[in-house]
Amino acid sequence: MTGTWVDEPTADLYDTRMKSSMTVSGASVIAALIIVTLGVTAGILYVNLRSDEITTRVEQRDEIRILIAVDDGDELELAHVLFIATATDQVALFDIPGNMGLIIESLNRIDRIDTVYRADDLTEYRQLVQNVLGVEIPYYLALSREDVANLTDLIEGVELHIAEIFEQAGGSPAILLPAGNVVLDGPKLKLYLAYEEPNERDVDRIVRRQRIMQGFIARVGERSGYLSRPEVKGYFTRYVRSNLDEPSLLALVNLFSRLDTSRMVNRRVQGATRILESAGVEKELLFPHFEGQWLRETVRQVQETLAHSDLAGVGGQPIRVEILNGTTTVGLARRTEALFEERGFDVVNIGNAPSNSVEQTVVVDRRGNGALAERAAGVIRASRIEFDPADPDDIVVDVRIILGKDFDGTFVRQ
Repeated sequence: MTGTWVDEPTADLYDTRMKSSMTVSGASVIAALIIVTLGVTAGILYVNLRSDEITTRVEQRDEIRILIAVDDGDELELAHVLFIATATDQVALFDIPGNMGLIIESLNRIDRIDTVYRADDLTEYRQLVQNVLGVEIPYYLALSREDVANLTDLIEGVELHIAEIFEQAGGSPAILLPAGNVVLDGPKLKLYLAYEEPNERDVDRIVRRQRIMQGFIARVGERSGYLSRPEVKGYFTRYVRSNLDEPSLLALVNLFSRLDTSRMVNRRVQGATRILESAGVEKELLFPHFEGQWLRETVRQVQETLAHSDLAGVGGQPIRVEILNGTTTVGLARRTEALFEERGFDVVNIGNAPSNSVEQTVVVDRRGNGALAERAAGVIRASRIEFDPADPDDIVVDVRIILGKDFDGTFVRQ
């Protein structure tokens, strides 16, 4: 039978095919590994190079506003709002009194602002503070009193200036602090922060606590490199509750290191106290002047001051002003003094003008720096600015303000 022979594949042909298949398979595996490696590397680079919120705001020269709260459980010890002008590294600290009275919609009554404070959720409290100040406060830092002590020890103490000898003999433990510059460890700082003298005025207590916070922020900034170490940063983030993630917190600490805390502007809420019954209990509540308008205007003026450091006085010092009453309204200059001091001016003199029948308020430039006079005029919305420079050797004030009949105690009527 005649047929066609078909040769069977030889062993060499099998070997060739097998090697070819293995080569293709190996190349695919290598290519896949390369792709995976590149993907992982790209992911790591993205995480490492991604800008955190604080760094992004600093790069954009945005103002940063942070609510800082110290509590003992749900009992609020103190609350401040920190304003940071990243373009100038200037800072301000607004005290938020716990007894500030306002309408709390969730409770359907007028009550203290700290009534809604919750240590595990600052949402409602932070919203009320935003409403009162008239600005958004995106971030918060909350610490318990014990956290403050632990963090103080972590940064090896906080230096403070104590004006008078501080003694708490009956406390546990007893504490005695000498007058002058002292470095407080955690337990001492915690006691000094919570201490209230029997007859201590609210304003004195607020000033003391603001100075504590000022020293605390300065010290955290000084120790920013240490706090950012891998073996240390975990302790830091453990002591601080915040809506900032760890990279943002560490960026904030680094920002603290460059702030000019020595010139920190400290402000408090000015208002009238009234005793009201709330939830069946009589409470002494502080209501901001002019339904909060004055406070919100103060915030705006402080923001402007922080953002424009060139509007400070000579040598970076506060602008020195003299306020003269040109009307028959008794005490007008003294009441106006508070307006300017609240906004960071140094009021070196108040008195009466040569005439008490001045019709229009006048702001007088005594130094020859129009920006200083404009800054002062902006506080009371005065439009008349005159130039009357003094001899450089005789300059006592940068700006003189002569109040006229068009001044209503807060603003100049246009």
